[in-house]
Amino acid sequence: MTDTSTQTGEPAGWREAERRRIIRTRRTLIVLLVVLVILLLITSYALVQIFQPIGKVASTKEGKGVTWVRSIYGWGKATDQQFWGPQGVGVGPDGTIWATTQAQNRVVGFNPDGTFNAMLYQGPQGDPKYPNALTYPVDVAVDSAGLIYVADQTRSQVRVLTRDNKLVRSIFVPTPASLAVSSDRLVVGSASGFVIMTPTGQVIKVLGKQGTGIDEFQAVRGVAIGKDGTIFAVDQFNNRVSAYDSKGNRKWIVSTGNPGNAKPVSSSIATTRSKAPANMQIPAGLTIDGANRLVIADPFGFDFVVLDSKDGRYITRYGAPGTLDGQFVYPSDVSYDPARDWFVVTDTQNARLQIIRLPDSGGAGLTGVNSALSGPLRACVIPLALIFLAIVAGIIYRMVKRRQRSKPASPAAQQADGRAEDVS
Repeated sequence: MTDTSTQTGEPAGWREAERRRIIRTRRTLIVLLVVLVILLLITSYALVQIFQPIGKVASTKEGKGVTWVRSIYGWGKATDQQFWGPQGVGVGPDGTIWATTQAQNRVVGFNPDGTFNAMLYQGPQGDPKYPNALTYPVDVAVDSAGLIYVADQTRSQVRVLTRDNKLVRSIFVPTPASLAVSSDRLVVGSASGFVIMTPTGQVIKVLGKQGTGIDEFQAVRGVAIGKDGTIFAVDQFNNRVSAYDSKGNRKWIVSTGNPGNAKPVSSSIATTRSKAPANMQIPAGLTIDGANRLVIADPFGFDFVVLDSKDGRYITRYGAPGTLDGQFVYPSDVSYDPARDWFVVTDTQNARLQIIRLPDSGGAGLTGVNSALSGPLRACVIPLALIFLAIVAGIIYRMVKRRQRSKPASPAAQQADGRAEDVS
């Protein structure tokens, strides 16, 4: 019997060997895919357990329009690593959340998924080795370069820091209470008005004095800068909001409720109601959402009032009092993350930060993807990518083999097949 492998150049039984190799490859891919699916399920279950809130989450109805995303209670398990009444909050361009916990003399940074990022404090308070330690940080803002501006009220300074806790500059402002920063403006609110500066501290205009008249203030607790440069200021105890152009010329002013220093208060709820449509108890921090609306925290109202930034017209309100996730007790400040279309709130009396969503906030595009990747799904990206690549590799492999099988056999192979049949 003639050896067909020497005559044709093809190994004997090459078709059977190829078939067996294909079967082995398919089995390997199936096993790999099953293992990856199992790993993905285990990882997803573990992440759900980690991120599952301890208590009950308020429904959208119970939260009066608020959709809860997550809560942040601190940066560690120790008692001194839990928030003691956070007050100010700001979101950086990369989504990092910075919050002041003034009783602990700290500004704490968190990643969008709630994990710890960094700590700003400039050294332990009272330690002579650290004369520039933060003493009472009440508010924080972040510029487009990621520099963090901290209002240190006790020191009458705005401290500009890097995320690795290095001091860039200090700017003198008497008893600063609120901050907002843009590419060309730094606005700092205080007890009797606010000052417009460049981000490096050059004064452009000082507005206001102590009082109840127009352009007089009693605690500017919240400031914000719009995309067009408009400056918004919350006059807390006069219970009103005003808007100014970038040079400090007033555009409009509206009443948001009864003056806070002239109304009787019982159990933190005003006994006399305001005639102003917003009907706020005591306005505090504010932010601007993706729909260009003003969103203002009302600590004594336990909610958030939404105004039209063009004229201060009242639009609606969201939020409800309570201790459930998605409810609030004395919310002091609020900041908006446009990339993820969510708000970060300092829920002061509940000693936590809350990340929430509000209806009609204007988020679009990739905000949903960014939001998903800011949560537990982020840890599943690699397993999902491996499964996807395995599936793609299997499909490509099968397509290549189909093309090879569809090609006519070479003359040598055909001749070998014929001789093998004759031999048989």
